[in-house]
Amino acid sequence: SKKKKKKVSKQTPKAKSRATLPPIVTPLPAKSGDKDIAESLDEARFESHRVMKHATAWKLLEEKFGFTCVDGKFYLPPLKDTSISVDDKPVASSLMSLRKDLCEKGLPESIQPLSRDEKIDIGRWVRYAHVKGLRDGQDINPDDLGMQIKRFMHAWVVLRDNFGCSYSNGKYKVPLTPNGEEIQTFDSDSDVDGHFARFGIQCIPDNPGDTLSQEDRLSIELFFAIPSFNVLNTFKRIDEKAKRKRDRKRVSYGE
Repeated sequence: SKKKKKKVSKQTPKAKSRATLPPIVTPLPAKSGDKDIAESLDEARFESHRVMKHATAWKLLEEKFGFTCVDGKFYLPPLKDTSISVDDKPVASSLMSLRKDLCEKGLPESIQPLSRDEKIDIGRWVRYAHVKGLRDGQDINPDDLGMQIKRFMHAWVVLRDNFGCSYSNGKYKVPLTPNGEEIQTFDSDSDVDGHFARFGIQCIPDNPGDTLSQEDRLSIELFFAIPSFNVLNTFKRIDEKAKRKRDRKRVSYGE
């Protein structure tokens, strides 16, 4: 594999310390190409592009990644040398729930090589899991978008002024529901980026009325759907099972 040049991400300032990122989105060494795909998705999101159809996405997940659907339940690809057994829990009971799980935790390694176009298509389908109001296989054009959002602060101001987000004492505070019953605190804008990318912008209600037009909402949600590669790699799954096994082998420090 080619040696990659070190490249500073446009979106994450050098001064940002990795230690401030939540463990689940800590930068991970990526196989060649993941960063390139992330940059392509980033560049295309405010230009004309198409989101792949759900049926096409499922076919690719099944054939190229080894996902299975049994009795309406969706299972991750089996770990090497094993097959689905009764104690393997399904990760979702609908394709849209599976999409949100992948958006939160990332895709597993593929079992068949993917073309560049396939990787871009499935990466975009996963990342847009929380973008509201899109039709299946929709073409997105610049005409569909409202405000121009090029930087974190452009979007943050809207969320601060209308949807209960705030910043004080060096901390970003983000409501986890439209009514703000629960608030989560973040140390940096990169942490907020990672949270919105994985879980959607939960403080915006399904119908914000006149507070936010559909066009402006699409602009904000597309902005946060694809964070900097340093914040999140869609093609690296958080392997909870393997992590639990490793943790059991190590001395427990008490959680």
